[in-house]
Amino acid sequence: MLGGKPIECWLPAEYKDSWEDYTEIYCWARNTYWVSFHANIPVEEQNRENHMISYYQWTPFFLVICAFMFYFPCLIWRLFYDRSAWSESGNFPRVTYCDMDIRILGNVQKHTVQCVLVINIFTEKVFILLWIWYTVLALVSATSLFSWAYSSFPFIQRKRFILRRLELADIEFNRKNFKAELDKFVRDYVKMDGVFVLKMLTIHSGILVCTEVVDVMWDAFLAEIGKYPLSEDELKKAEIPGSDLLEVPRPPPRRKISVLVPLLCKSGISGYRKKFSAKS
Repeated sequence: MLGGKPIECWLPAEYKDSWEDYTEIYCWARNTYWVSFHANIPVEEQNRENHMISYYQWTPFFLVICAFMFYFPCLIWRLFYDRSAWSESGNFPRVTYCDMDIRILGNVQKHTVQCVLVINIFTEKVFILLWIWYTVLALVSATSLFSWAYSSFPFIQRKRFILRRLELADIEFNRKNFKAELDKFVRDYVKMDGVFVLKMLTIHSGILVCTEVVDVMWDAFLAEIGKYPLSEDELKKAEIPGSDLLEVPRPPPRRKISVLVPLLCKSGISGYRKKFSAKS
């Protein structure tokens, strides 16, 4: 490897030259083992194998790999360097030329002068910042578009949005008892555009207002399909013995979000209910 033999062995005098060459090649290929000069050579072969040295055959390959790893970054750098030269696009040039005609003694002479556009030094920086800003806005808009599409188009996402509002509006709301009604409410009553409007209402007016609106829509939907809960007068009438409403099952107690939020005007909520009832 370094200009001489990689291994030299001390052999008995009776070995011929051919034997010496063969022995050295064999020992080089088969590995050798190390024993201290002041220690005895192990008798058992297993003890000799414990001190086996088997790395020196791979030293040239290791050095080649190290050399390549040092050279590889330089190779990559040169590859990019050859293809990364600055090219002037001409959009914001700093040095330009101007042709002008000058009349001298009745003759028109054309002159070409070199000019420096100092304003382009600042204009270029401004448009670089704008380009970065528009790129960031495009990425944010694309992310928002996919997020809205994922939460609006699949039915399961729209159902989950409405379900969360109903659970917030009615503490005793049980999704198992209203599974069929809930699917019909989301698919046929609120629909996709209604979910979009409710999400916009959540963003601009808050989750409390949106929850109250969904609760009103749910009551109107139950009334439309004939499963609207009994009113207070009907509940009082149902308590009278012999009443026709005695056998009607009472709805579970409901706690509206309006009683949980003192800052939310109840008269305003009543107005929302009246307007929605009038429109429906």
